[in-house]
Amino acid sequence: MLSSSQRSANASRSLQPQQDDVYVAAQYNALLQLQPLGHAKANQTQDGYGRDVMDTELLDKVTNRSNDLRWNKGVVTWADESPTDSKSGLIYSERRFDEVVSPTAMLSDARIPDKDKRRINDWTVWLNDFKRFRQQILPDAVDPENQQRIRVTVIDTGIDGSHPYMQLKGWRSQDENAITDDQDDPVHLFCDFVEPDSARKHEPIDEDGHGTFIAGILLQAAPDIELSIARIGATRESIKNDIQIGKKIGDAITHAIEEWKTEIISISFGNEDMSWEIRDAIEKAIKQNVIVLAAAGNSGNRKGIPYPAVEDDVFKIFASKSNGYAAGFSPPPSHAPDYSYFIYGDGVVSTWPSSLLEQAKSNGLEVFPYNYEGVEEHSKNASGTWTLLSGTSFATPLAAALVAIIYQFHDVNKSSKSPIRLRHENKSNFKSRKAVRAIFTQMSRTSDKAPYNVLEPARGKDDNFLFRPHKFTGPHKASPLNIWDQTPIQFFSKRLTDILYIANV
Repeated sequence: MLSSSQRSANASRSLQPQQDDVYVAAQYNALLQLQPLGHAKANQTQDGYGRDVMDTELLDKVTNRSNDLRWNKGVVTWADESPTDSKSGLIYSERRFDEVVSPTAMLSDARIPDKDKRRINDWTVWLNDFKRFRQQILPDAVDPENQQRIRVTVIDTGIDGSHPYMQLKGWRSQDENAITDDQDDPVHLFCDFVEPDSARKHEPIDEDGHGTFIAGILLQAAPDIELSIARIGATRESIKNDIQIGKKIGDAITHAIEEWKTEIISISFGNEDMSWEIRDAIEKAIKQNVIVLAAAGNSGNRKGIPYPAVEDDVFKIFASKSNGYAAGFSPPPSHAPDYSYFIYGDGVVSTWPSSLLEQAKSNGLEVFPYNYEGVEEHSKNASGTWTLLSGTSFATPLAAALVAIIYQFHDVNKSSKSPIRLRHENKSNFKSRKAVRAIFTQMSRTSDKAPYNVLEPARGKDDNFLFRPHKFTGPHKASPLNIWDQTPIQFFSKRLTDILYIANV
């Protein structure tokens, strides 16, 4: 269990308008120049637990076993690790499907710690492309005092609210800028459905790491959202064996709709059996035009899409590789293909609770530093503990972040000179499943070798979303215009207007 200090909600922290993420190429360049990362043992079956540390003295204080560690230019590996040979790689390839599916409930992440530096680089390239796309259409940060942020809920194992990156991005469990029906009552953006009657149910906690990893992905991709967290399980193992899990998830969805007024729900777990409690809650969400996205599972072609992703009106999110093709663990999008979308999920870097360092050691997994200003490993700017994992669990929050960015673009520009014009102006149809599905489909690329929708928002189908600068204007020639003298914002707004007009939105 976390201590009370680790669970504390940083309520005294003032929320500043979020600035965009620092360009991460420099941050990872240092990482990619390091000596080879450690390798997990061939029989390892647990997730990667990365831990960012400032120095070996700190590690010694945390684990009291610093002699078991190797320190290579800021990268910590465990002394009993040895490189994985080709045979071990085959073992992993065969085991990844068996280990993620449970007859009760499972969290949809392929349980393999990725050690390949190429994958870290692949993630860096993809994330930078995604950020450039976001910066083009949303150049200014949201001012939470004057503009409502897009509300996104993660239902998972919780969050480590004390993680330096969460604090860097301004997340806290109590937010006076959040929407509330009672202005005298603070809005708690964390709620524990494991112990719903506890006096500490609003104090952030994550005893597993999965939820913190998901939250970190969202805040990297869409830093200006209002992020709420519903904890429905202490650990992934406990979720598998919890006969009340359906009720907890249903209650979490209902809470997100009614209390947090959420617009987007990200679900990175699945079940082979349908749950009436979850179905009823999802139906309520659908009726209120809440976008629900769920992980499509990691069983490849061996098993079907799990519940709730299999629900017709739920967006089914699959994982793609860096080259835009389906990751081997993603199942085929055979069910409701018009709600099925692939996005990067094979080698994602995100946050992990520093309190789980001992679990990392016991699982023989590597850790590495992540510095948000691209400085030396021992700098005070090192933003906590990070690791790298694969699975549709981690593709799902990226798709949710994309919905949030599209929604934010609509809200920011609805009173500007470049609004998105709807066919039915008297209806609030933009924030709807129909609109998101139409936009997502046109943002996706397909081919004969990949006959499924792979989300590439900066390019889209037939490069329809690719902004091509033709000339530059303004101070220092820094403002790009295309051949139609459109700014990126005008170009993106026109593309969305055309798409939604054809879709009769």
